[in-house]
Amino acid sequence: PVKIKKTVYSEYEYTDVSYTTDEVRDMAMAELRYKMDEALKDSELISKKVSHSKDNLSYYIDCELYCYENIAEIVKFKVEER
Repeated sequence: PVKIKKTVYSEYEYTDVSYTTDEVRDMAMAELRYKMDEALKDSELISKKVSHSKDNLSYYIDCELYCYENIAEIVKFKVEER
């Protein structure tokens, strides 16, 4: 058997990035929509409550979801007549 190993070295650089509050809000809301789609794929959304807040370093989104979800387990069973 022949084994080939390849190592690639790449240069990188650290840069500071600044975003406006509107840009951060848009990114956070996009992430929230993605996570809601995943969380609600087997549920029915009844209501949601979203609130926003920020400080010097972070932007926060609190989201409460109320939904119906079918958590019943389908079990087959045998019925015998007497």
